[in-house]
Amino acid sequence: MARQKVNEPNRPEPNRSTGPKTAAGKAASRNNAYKHGMRTRTVLMPGEDPAEYNRLYDGMIEDYGVPSLSRHEQFLIKQMADAHWRLERLKGIESALLNQDEIDSVELDRISRWQVRMENSFYKANKELKSIRKVEDATRAQKEQEEEANSAGKPETVILYWKDPETGEMTLAPAFTEEDVKRADDEALAELERREARDRDRKGR
Repeated sequence: MARQKVNEPNRPEPNRSTGPKTAAGKAASRNNAYKHGMRTRTVLMPGEDPAEYNRLYDGMIEDYGVPSLSRHEQFLIKQMADAHWRLERLKGIESALLNQDEIDSVELDRISRWQVRMENSFYKANKELKSIRKVEDATRAQKEQEEEANSAGKPETVILYWKDPETGEMTLAPAFTEEDVKRADDEALAELERREARDRDRKGR
């Protein structure tokens, strides 16, 4: 008859802590779990300075070029600011845990996993933001090149005014290009030469 295997309860490793055992240690662990605030909807925890967070966010906005940011780009920058802010909080909690008389390895491991999540959140948003800016810069550069190419072959427009000799009133004349002005000058010169030629003919008769 086959013998059934009896599942023994999990035994802790000799050199590994399974968490605080004293009442004070357990209370500190619960307090630390609350203080890290990773599962809260709001970024700021009680006692944190909103003005300091705003300086962090505004600094990142300036780094990426105000005011040409889209809403999606602003969202990515806020994601980076939130992750950065929470990472700094986690570092402080980690330091406090390591300075306790009874080190809670379970809570330290939890804090470490949250740090990895926040770092991934920051770098993912930063990578996407850089990709968007790269495409925008390339599009802007191409547009500027096209505008320069179009303006290079386009004649400059000359604005003229007609003046009424009797009233002195100035009237906006139709827009002319440099080519129009040159052609008008050539025609006027040709007409003057024709008149002079006719005058010479009459005098010679």
